Amino acid sequence: MILVGPAALAPDEAQAMPLLTCPQRSFFGEVIWQKVMPQLIKRYRCETICVKSLSSALRELLLAGPGFAWLPRSLVLDDPGREQMMQLDEGTLFHSIGVAIYACPHDSGDCHQRSRSACVPSICRR
Repeated sequence: MILVGPAALAPDEAQAMPLLTCPQRSFFGEVIWQKVMPQLIKRYRCETICVKSLSSALRELLLAGPGFAWLPRSLVLDDPGREQMMQLDEGTLFHSIGVAIYACPHDSGDCHQRSRSACVPSICRR
């Protein structure tokens, strides 16, 4: 997850940073609010202006220009609107996320009835 936004809104100490963010109890929100938001809040005065659970919705809002958003790097890396965005503090304000995909090792087709521990995790890192 990287923090990106319009270059025109690059924050300084005198102005608030407008944030487009995920709900704290969402898939990405839990990671962001626990791991990197504390760093951001220590550096900048932040003002949440919009909360959306979908990263693609946050991306569209970001392209409209109202603020900064934490987005998966893969969502903005090759984005046609990338020239409109800047990544804030590439060295420290990012967070890698590990994703586990579970698959049932049996051909019985009733994986949904099995417990998660009966499934085999496959880890992917970005």
